[in-house]
Amino acid sequence: MRIGLMVPALSPHDAVGNDVLGMYIALRKQGYDCTIFTANGETSYPIPVLRYDDAPLFISSPEDIIVYHYCFSEEFAVRILRNVRGRIVLKYHNLTPSQFMAPYSWEYAASCKRGRDTLRAVCDLPLAGVINDSDYNARDIAQVLPPGVPMSTVAPMHRISELLGCADDQEMRATLDHSWFNIVAVGRVVPNKALDLMIPALAKLRDDGVAGVRLHIVGGRDPRLQSYISMVEGLIADSGLGDAVTWHHSVSATKLATLYRHADLFWTTSQHEGFCVPVVEAMAFGLPVLSSRQGALPETCGDAAVLADRTEEMARQLRRLTTDDALRAELSEKGLRRYRDEFRMARLEPKFIAALEAIARTTDVQRPAADADWFGLPHTDALIGFATAMCADTPYGRLATSDGRRQFLDWLIRVGRRDAAEVAALLRSADFASYARDLEVPEPASHLSPPMRLAWHFDLAARSAFQLRTNPDVAAFLEWYAASAAADYGDLFSAPVRAAAAAH
Repeated sequence: MRIGLMVPALSPHDAVGNDVLGMYIALRKQGYDCTIFTANGETSYPIPVLRYDDAPLFISSPEDIIVYHYCFSEEFAVRILRNVRGRIVLKYHNLTPSQFMAPYSWEYAASCKRGRDTLRAVCDLPLAGVINDSDYNARDIAQVLPPGVPMSTVAPMHRISELLGCADDQEMRATLDHSWFNIVAVGRVVPNKALDLMIPALAKLRDDGVAGVRLHIVGGRDPRLQSYISMVEGLIADSGLGDAVTWHHSVSATKLATLYRHADLFWTTSQHEGFCVPVVEAMAFGLPVLSSRQGALPETCGDAAVLADRTEEMARQLRRLTTDDALRAELSEKGLRRYRDEFRMARLEPKFIAALEAIARTTDVQRPAADADWFGLPHTDALIGFATAMCADTPYGRLATSDGRRQFLDWLIRVGRRDAAEVAALLRSADFASYARDLEVPEPASHLSPPMRLAWHFDLAARSAFQLRTNPDVAAFLEWYAASAAADYGDLFSAPVRAAAAAH
């Protein structure tokens, strides 16, 4: 059994990339033949990586598994997955709702919306299972996932052990020594992280007489969200907190480790999280945590954090945490214990392997419902009977989904009819030829032959790639057909039947 890991990019300092790298290491330890696929086939890590396009060549058996990490819209990836003959497992990392971005960037908001729209297409694939970062993510994807797809929860893999092994950065240590109480916030500077909620609470803390507290904000900036960044900077200036907030736009692992090791509090006001790896990093360093109650944060934090949302509540808890040494020590101990018991790689690796092997043990076959849509095919009862008898051997066994049935029929036409005389007879019948002739296509493609119409209707990659609404698109489809489908579809009908099919 081969296992593929599919991710848009494999880069350092990226939570999704670290999850993929952790899976790769865990699978290789267990002796699995594992390959990583990225969109461009590149990575800065010293491991072999292939392009998305190569996935169907390697994940080519019904026994194989490909784990697709979904974190933003990739319509191209969906088309690739439709050509993969192995079992598809989705690792769901959640998607930022577009309403957080809409006031600041229509482009970013549109990207978030596309992510949600494409998620529906991903869930329409014949999924063998879903692995979620959190139970919160499981509840979220359940809204669009067809019933019956097995789900499990495995927290994302990480590289925290490397952070823990970093020596102190002396420059960062000196910066921390300038304040008596240092708070660190880690994450991209984006609206859902809600830095605009931090500033009023920090100002309230100062107004209540707690001075000398410094907030360190660590995170990259997206130029599309400059209006949000400017708004946060304006809040800082208007509150007179310019000397109490330090921005760290990009930090090395040693600088980040120094912040975690020597700061006094980790603080997140995020309003949407599918997991939040920085919280786990803070707990691993024994750094007390103050968190919002939104998204998956309460689930990730467990009992190792103080939770607060509104400005008054946050300011009150900040004041308490700056003065209560015993509370900070208690949170530190609970965080270390939670990291050790729940989130160490030694815990996550076997949990992931067990989840994946459970999917591998389950059959990839779901019988079609009695009233399933078979696209108006003639001889439907005979076809379903044949499918039920053969689906354990087909590379597209999930006949419970519309896409699965399309893929099965594509396989049946291309391969199955060559192995079974009764199927060949059915597909060469006059009824089937008439059906193929009458399959609807857009007007610019009205001249397509019956085999071409079949290919467009049942090859999911072709149907996704070619809309057939313009002459150039039809020409591109014809090029694809000649290169990829003519050999399998073009000889479908015998000469007399072809003549009948062409006649009107």
